Amino acid sequence: MKKIVTFAIAMCIISLALAQNSMNFHFNNGKKESINIADIDTIHFPIGEINVTGKVRKNYAITSIDSATFTLKGNQTMEAKNFSDTVNGVIIDMVYVEGGTYIRGCDNCAEVDKKYESPSHQVTVSDFYIAKYEVTNELYNAVMGTTSNFWEKKKAPKIGVNWFGANEFICKLNELTGRNYRLLTDAEWEFAARGGNQGIPKNHKFSGSNNIDEVAWYADNSGGQSHEVGTKAPNELGLYDMSGNSWEWVYDWLIGYTEEAKTNPVQLTGSGNKTRRGGSYDEPEDFARVSRRAIRSRDGAAGMGLRLGLS
Repeated sequence: MKKIVTFAIAMCIISLALAQNSMNFHFNNGKKESINIADIDTIHFPIGEINVTGKVRKNYAITSIDSATFTLKGNQTMEAKNFSDTVNGVIIDMVYVEGGTYIRGCDNCAEVDKKYESPSHQVTVSDFYIAKYEVTNELYNAVMGTTSNFWEKKKAPKIGVNWFGANEFICKLNELTGRNYRLLTDAEWEFAARGGNQGIPKNHKFSGSNNIDEVAWYADNSGGQSHEVGTKAPNELGLYDMSGNSWEWVYDWLIGYTEEAKTNPVQLTGSGNKTRRGGSYDEPEDFARVSRRAIRSRDGAAGMGLRLGLS
């Protein structure tokens, strides 16, 4: 059973009916709703209206996670898709991504970019979780026990982390939470940046839009500095700053693509250089494209941040 997490968007209590085929939901505003679990797979409530407290009765296990959508599995588990962890007072919001199939890469990009973006090819990824925001200075310090420099904003992305440092941070986070957070794979990152199954048909150039100024901080609009996460528009999955603000490490070594279809690919071997994604506040517009891949030495930290993944 997944870890039961209590959240408090609104103060209300959910009680489970003793009957085997129904659940009664009680809200602080007096609203009541009874659900016949034999007739429904997914329950939707407006965000902020419902708070699961982690009660367990009969055969129903509630895992309470920050989300407005809950899925019933086998008439036994009511499980929220998204979830949040709290580390030393700092919240980590994780977004559930339903797996799917998409075309990774770009064949009509600039010649200089084709080395690492072409040939485009079909990729299938399984379900996974991804952080709603890039790792912030606030979260990094909460996990590592460090303090920011005076010019660093608490809720701006943590920048200046090499690949080894990113994994050290994740190891310490896992010790604190008991989870198995990790870096995203290259394939997962691009699928999420494209908006998952909701966003793939739109084929946006940037994460959530064809207009970069709607979704990204980059060289032309950032004023030469990073900005607090979540201040531009999200993509279809509710993810922020997948384009711009800070480069993000992924796990894969950087090598060229091949044209055959792939399932859950991850480049486990290589030499020297890893893949970075998403562009940055001080990089040009083209670097923020969802298919754009860039090379970075594992020891390199300048401009580098990270975003959490979880299987």
